[in-house]
Amino acid sequence: MTKKTDNRGTTSWLFKDIDLTNEKKILFKVSLGLFLLFFALLAGVLSLFFHILFIDVTYSCDPNDTTKDCFEFKLGSTEKLSWQDHEPIDCNSTAIQNGTMEVVCYKLVFNFGLALGASYGTFQFSLFVLNMATSGLLIVKQANTIHKLRTITIFLLAASLVAILRVQSSSLSRSLSLPDALQITVFLGIGICFVYVIPWKDLIALKKAQNESGTVGVENIGVEAT
Repeated sequence: MTKKTDNRGTTSWLFKDIDLTNEKKILFKVSLGLFLLFFALLAGVLSLFFHILFIDVTYSCDPNDTTKDCFEFKLGSTEKLSWQDHEPIDCNSTAIQNGTMEVVCYKLVFNFGLALGASYGTFQFSLFVLNMATSGLLIVKQANTIHKLRTITIFLLAASLVAILRVQSSSLSRSLSLPDALQITVFLGIGICFVYVIPWKDLIALKKAQNESGTVGVENIGVEAT
């Protein structure tokens, strides 16, 4: 969204190359959608920031490292993640030394620089991806394509959630920790938010009308709400 003011003091609101100045209803929808999308992205970035800031998760038990607590990590008979007990285990135990027991270890840290860098990089990369996706969606000629895209997005989200749950309940769970799985889920949710909260059908119809008329700021073109 871009706000422009000419030499006469007239203010125009543009979404990419689409003039929304005289389309108050669409302007409100786009503004609200961008507001919600921003806070969804902010929530995802903050969750990443605090995860990296305070907790370091490893899957090796070092008897000489007293700064972390380790617990047994195994798959129960129901193929769900289970903990044998809630007390930290002794890394000198025979089961750990001979490799018959898997562990997960948590260490309290304060990685401010790493957390800030990773969060800022993720935020900037997400903005780049959303900007490219916006340009791609506005190239679409038919509003029905948006409906198909939304259906595909929902299907991909559901498939991803099923895959994450399957990984978490299998021996592959060590390669995808629960916090990482939650991070992936959050950013998938941002993708859903991006596709649904912005009135893409209205924008495509408005862009088409403005291109056909050869002008911008077309009033009352009769675009229906998505």
